[in-house]
Amino acid sequence: MSSKRKIRSFNARYNMNVSDSDNERTNTTEFISYVNPSASSNFNRRYNNNGTTFNQTLHIELPDLKRLLFGDRKLANITFGLSNEANLLSTTNDNRVADWDNTSKGYSSINTYLTNDLRTNTFSEAPAISLQKNYSKQLSNRFYRNLSFHVAAKHKLIYQNNRSDKSFQNISRNYSNFIPEASIQYYKTQFGEYGNNFTIRFTNDVRIPNIDQLAPLTDSADVYRLQRGNLNLREAKVKDLNVYFYHNDLRSKNTLNYNINASVNFVNDSFADSSYVDESNRRIVYVTNIDGYQSANLGGDIRKSLKLKQNALQIQLSSFVNYSKNPGYVNEAFNYSNNLNSTSNISLNYTYKGKIAFETRETYNYSQSKQRALQTDYRGTNLTSTFSGSYNVTKKFTLNSNVSLNNSRSVSFASDRIVRNPAVNYNIWNASAIYRFTKGNNAELKFTALDLLRQNKSIINSSNDLGFTFARRNVLQQYFMTTFSYYPRQFGKNGGKK
Repeated sequence: MSSKRKIRSFNARYNMNVSDSDNERTNTTEFISYVNPSASSNFNRRYNNNGTTFNQTLHIELPDLKRLLFGDRKLANITFGLSNEANLLSTTNDNRVADWDNTSKGYSSINTYLTNDLRTNTFSEAPAISLQKNYSKQLSNRFYRNLSFHVAAKHKLIYQNNRSDKSFQNISRNYSNFIPEASIQYYKTQFGEYGNNFTIRFTNDVRIPNIDQLAPLTDSADVYRLQRGNLNLREAKVKDLNVYFYHNDLRSKNTLNYNINASVNFVNDSFADSSYVDESNRRIVYVTNIDGYQSANLGGDIRKSLKLKQNALQIQLSSFVNYSKNPGYVNEAFNYSNNLNSTSNISLNYTYKGKIAFETRETYNYSQSKQRALQTDYRGTNLTSTFSGSYNVTKKFTLNSNVSLNNSRSVSFASDRIVRNPAVNYNIWNASAIYRFTKGNNAELKFTALDLLRQNKSIINSSNDLGFTFARRNVLQQYFMTTFSYYPRQFGKNGGKK
């Protein structure tokens, strides 16, 4: 091989992630049907679920393929690259389920249907060949500009293998899809002043069905959602277009930073619920492939910092809006659900001499879901005002406190009625005192008082394509906690004398 065609660079990256979960819970369900009394049922079950996930990714890249194939030929200064990303995801789920036995007065009746050992291996790889063209201009200590174009021809291969105690879950499948991508990036920096980054990117991907969609074990205790399988499911094909702009202020003080990002998403053969609601309001659901899913996102934030002698002030405003159009079936009738979710925050942070800090924050959440075929409309709002403060009494002793004022509302519209849930208001006040001691302040003693007003109600207020949820969860209210912490701040052998 000529010296002009030697491989001069080769990149390899390996990632590994291992997780383990153990969960034990008891579920008691009493279902009473006033329409069909014979459908009434009671369940008292204990679940012991153990799971492990082992995820490995190997990415290899030959970024200078042009030199290997064509030597020092410039070819309009276009660079070629060759890459492949291989991923192996291995999961195990050992589920042990038992029902209450009135004779033994314990959970001694093994549920042979739900008790199961499931192992799933999913291997994927995505070989790709890419082309990139760069245009750049710079003036020493003044500015730098770069415009780059990137396209890649990529093919994704996926093999999934499921092995279970239940024979109908022993399913193996192969998927093969062409997923090209392209991007344009422009970067400009004015040294000592600012840097701007603009990116537009188009990608393709696939999502494959999992075993719970293909052949699930239906838990009869979940009476309001009885899941059925669909062995005819195909992979969903996803197209994404993302636009991103970021402004970075490079000045030493009184900085202004902001960013804006937007995206649109289209899915062919998307996974959608086909639901049948019976006379007792129970839902029988199976997943099917439907075209027509669309979504759009728009978000951004702006941060302004001011420093005046011994005072510092920071103002931040952020907002995010998501819109999605979800197709599906309800009682064999095709339905589009239009969902809108938004979150907005504004905060003001003030510090004085590093001794006093105050922050006030206002958060507004809005959710809406409209079902055209059903002529229903669900809306919900959550408003939270937060005030917090910190005071360093001494270098060792600090006092903290925060108060949040919460308001939740929801309303639903149908063709024949309007239902308004009463507004729920509650306030939460927390406080803490921290004392640090020892020579290097390595030890910390902290006393915390939580929910001093005894008003924490943990409200759930959300909507989706099938309805809305407005509920309260039982949570631990007022309690006090004392903790002791020690921070070594030094590891290994001691360094030399200083």
